[in-house]
Amino acid sequence: MPRLNPALPLLLAAAMRVSGQEPVIRIDVNLVQVDAVVTDSANKHIGNQKAGDFEILQDGKPQTITNFSYIAPDEPPVTAGVATVGRKGKNSLDTILPRYAGTPLNAGEVHRTMALVVDDLGLSADSMSHVRDALRKFVAGGMRQGDMVAIIRTSAGTGALQQFTTDKTVLNAAIDRIKFVLGRVGVSSFAPVLAQSPEEEKVAAAEEALDQFRSGTLMAGTLGALRYVIEGMREMPGRKSIVLFSESLATPDPGLRGLTDAANRASVVIDTIDPRGLQTFMDVRDVKPTATPTRLKPSAQSKRESDMADSQLGLVALARDTGGLFVKDNNLIDQALNEVVADAEGYYLIGYRPDASTFDTKTGAPLYHKVQVRLKVAGLRVRSRSGFFGGSDTVQDKPVSSRATLQHALNSPFASSDVRVQLTTLFNQTRDKRSNLSALLHIDARDLSFTAQPDGSRHANFEVAAELFGVKGEHVDRSDRVFNVDLKPDQYAAALATGVVYVVNQPVRNSGIYQMRIALRDQSSERLGTANQFIDVPDLTKGLLALSSILLRRDAHGATDADRAEGQLSDSDPATAAALRAFKPGDALSYDYLVFNAKSGGARRADLEVQTRLFRSGKLVYTGRPMVPELAGDPASGRLQAGGHMTLAAGITPGDYVMQLLVTNKLAKERYRSASQAIDFEVVQ
Repeated sequence: MPRLNPALPLLLAAAMRVSGQEPVIRIDVNLVQVDAVVTDSANKHIGNQKAGDFEILQDGKPQTITNFSYIAPDEPPVTAGVATVGRKGKNSLDTILPRYAGTPLNAGEVHRTMALVVDDLGLSADSMSHVRDALRKFVAGGMRQGDMVAIIRTSAGTGALQQFTTDKTVLNAAIDRIKFVLGRVGVSSFAPVLAQSPEEEKVAAAEEALDQFRSGTLMAGTLGALRYVIEGMREMPGRKSIVLFSESLATPDPGLRGLTDAANRASVVIDTIDPRGLQTFMDVRDVKPTATPTRLKPSAQSKRESDMADSQLGLVALARDTGGLFVKDNNLIDQALNEVVADAEGYYLIGYRPDASTFDTKTGAPLYHKVQVRLKVAGLRVRSRSGFFGGSDTVQDKPVSSRATLQHALNSPFASSDVRVQLTTLFNQTRDKRSNLSALLHIDARDLSFTAQPDGSRHANFEVAAELFGVKGEHVDRSDRVFNVDLKPDQYAAALATGVVYVVNQPVRNSGIYQMRIALRDQSSERLGTANQFIDVPDLTKGLLALSSILLRRDAHGATDADRAEGQLSDSDPATAAALRAFKPGDALSYDYLVFNAKSGGARRADLEVQTRLFRSGKLVYTGRPMVPELAGDPASGRLQAGGHMTLAAGITPGDYVMQLLVTNKLAKERYRSASQAIDFEVVQ
C-alpha cells in the first residue's frame, strides 16, 4: 500500500476560522444545515427560489426549515499567462522560474477552495495524458481571483507542490509531476480478451484473484488520501470541493459512508470525473476463436461494459452523497472539469432544528441519518448531501505549544501577516564547499512588541521556525531559533522606518528544487507572520556551469558572502538592502551573484557572457543585449564573483517582476555552456 504522509492534514489545514462566517454545513444539537444546488434542464443554476419552495426530510420525516439563504457566485476568471522559461532537465525549474508569485491570501479573501485529486493509483496511462491536459487548461484560464487550488496525487505524500496555493507556476509544476504509475489499472483502460485453453483459463483465474487483492490494497490508498484531504479542508472557509479523476473506484456504497460523512461535516463537495470518455467497448486486440480448440468468454463487449459500470460505483456514490456531480461519457475532460467547477457557483443553505433523538448515542455508535431536500417547483432539479452520522461537530479548542503554533502556521495554505515579513532565500556555497541556503527575513519592526529598557534602548524577541520541503513529498529539515532584538534609540527610530533584517542559515545536502517556509512569532504579543519561497539548488559536483542566487538592491556592489553568521544583519551588509526587493520607477539597481565551474582558457580567464530578461506577471517584457559581466576572483577556485547594473525605466508599470540572468560560458561544450538564475521583485509607486 502506498505510504501517505501523516502531515497531510496539517499541510492542508487552515490557520484560522473566518470570523463571523457560518460554516456551509453544520451538524449539532441545535441546527443541521446543508447546502443544495438547483438547476434547470440545461444544468443552469437557479438562484431565485424561496424557503417555501423547498422541503427537507430527515429519515423520511419532514422538518421545519428555520434557516435559509442563497450564496451567490463570485468573480470572473483570471486568465493571466505563466512563463515557463528555465533550465531543462530532471531537476529543473521550467515551470517555477522565472516565478510569478501568486499573492498569498488571508482566510477572509478566499472565494473558492478546490482540491484537484488525480487518482494515479486508479488511472490508465491513456487517461493520464487527458487529465494533465485538462488541468493545464484550467490553471491557465479557469482560475478566479480568490481561488485556492491544490493538485494532489493519491500515490504521493505532502510536499512543496502538494499544497493549496494561488500560484499558477506552482500548480503547473505539480501537473508536470503527474505520471502513470502501475496501480489498479494498466496502460490501457481495458485489456484485450484473448482466446484461452482450459489450462490458460486456470492460470488467468489465479492471476485475476491476485489482481483483485492488490487492487483492494491500492483502493485503501486512494480512500486514505481522500480522507486526509477532507480532514485538511475542514477548517477552510466557504463551500469546498474535491474533484476526483479516477476510472477505478468500485467500492460499494456502504463502504463509503464514513468518508462521505466526513466530507459533509467538512463542507466538502466531491465531484467525480471518469476520464475514459464515451466507449464502444470494442478492441481490435481481441482474438477470435480459430480451428484450435480454445474457448472465448462470451461477449467481450458486454463484459467491458459491465466492468466499467462496476468500476464507477464508488464514483457515483461519492458524488451523490456529498451533493456533487459525476461526469462520464465526455471525451473532452477540460469541459468536464469546467462543468463541475461551475457547479459550485451558487448554492442554497437550508437548516432545521433536529429532534433530540438524532444525537442519542446510548445504544452505541451514532446512527446514520438520511437527509433529502426536495423542490416543489416543476421543471427544476435539486442536489444536496444525503445524510450524516448522529454525532455533534462541536469541537473544543485546546491550548497548544509555541512549537505546535508555529508548525500550524508553516503548514497553513493561508498567509499570516500580523507580523509582516519578506523572505529572500539565497543559494550559495560556503568556502569549505558546502551548499547553503540563507533565508533573509525583512521584518517590519512596527509589528514587533518592544519594551523600553532603563538605558533608553528597546528590546523585543521573536521565534522563527524554518522548514524545507522537497517536491517529492519529503520534509527535508526543520530548525527553530529565538532571536533577541536590542536597539539603541537611534537604531530603534531607523528600524521603525526601514525594518530589520535577520538571516537564518540552512545547510542542504542534495541538489534539487525546494521550498523554504518561514513562520515567525512575536513572543510578547504572540502575533504571527509567514512567508515562503522556491529555491533551486544546482548540482556543483559534476563540473557544470551554475549560478548562486542573485543579490538585487538599490545600492552599490558588495561581497556575495555565504558565510554570514545567523542573526541581525548590519546596515552595511549588501544583503540588508537586498532583503526587501521593492523598488521605484527610475531606480538604479545593482546585482551580484557567484558563477561556479566556469571553464577557463589558456590565460586562466573565463569567457563569459550574460543576458538580462525581465518578466511581468509571467510575460516577457524586456530582453537585454548580451554583455560581458564584471568578474572578480580566481577561476581555479571554481567560483567567480560577478555583477552588473540595471536602471528601471521612469515609466515602468508598477507590479510584480522577475529578473532572469542567462550566463553563457563560450569555452565550454555547447550542451554545458549555459546556466540561468532568477529573482523576483516589486515595483511600487
